[in-house]
Amino acid sequence: MTKYETLHVLIKDAWTNIVEFKDDKSKFNEEFMQFVPELKKYIAARITSSVNKGKLPDNKYKVADFLDELFINAYDNIERYDSSEAYYVWLIQQLDELLEDTSIEEEFNEFFFQNIDKYTHEEWDAMEEEYSMGINGKYMLLEEFEGGSYPTHEYTLKDVFIDNSAQGLIDKISDKLDKEQIQRHIGLIVNELPVEQRTVFQQSVLLGSNLAQIAQVRSAEAHKVEDSLKTTRLTIQGSFETRFNI
Repeated sequence: MTKYETLHVLIKDAWTNIVEFKDDKSKFNEEFMQFVPELKKYIAARITSSVNKGKLPDNKYKVADFLDELFINAYDNIERYDSSEAYYVWLIQQLDELLEDTSIEEEFNEFFFQNIDKYTHEEWDAMEEEYSMGINGKYMLLEEFEGGSYPTHEYTLKDVFIDNSAQGLIDKISDKLDKEQIQRHIGLIVNELPVEQRTVFQQSVLLGSNLAQIAQVRSAEAHKVEDSLKTTRLTIQGSFETRFNI
């Protein structure tokens, strides 16, 4: 599976078998397992972010718990849907509900973005170190708690620049920073986004959902989803320029 093979495409490709196996849980499970790596990536990202922000306790929720519940719902509700598209939207809605039912409501850290142009080099480095240690530590705890490892998404400039309209800035960032520095910086900014804005971005990047799908999943208007993604990407782009003097 390549990084950009999206979950809804996988479900679309498997749809005939999914419908055929609606009365055979064992065979349905075999089909469902091919979706698990992408689902794990999304679930793990959201859990670790919530734990890192103190909105979930350490070592209480396993990725497997959410997957088990989702599998039951996915199997029990096949007959309600006549297309892979409708089924996919419903499936991610169910997953979001499972995740959000466990989390304490998160407060938006307005101070971070109000002062994003004012941080010193040392302050940026300290925030990134705190973020990296926190997130990496939560992933390690999660893997240790569950006795397994999880695929993580390594943010790249392709997640932030979706076309070549800012190729000059892309080149400057690529020349000045290595892949790990780019990944850590994007992760830091994404982690500080308001929870809804962060979720929309994660569904676009981690799941590969399109505007219409995200809008349906999040019960939002498509143009608002588009505005949210545009704002997120512009914020990240600008933060590169501010922090690294590019």
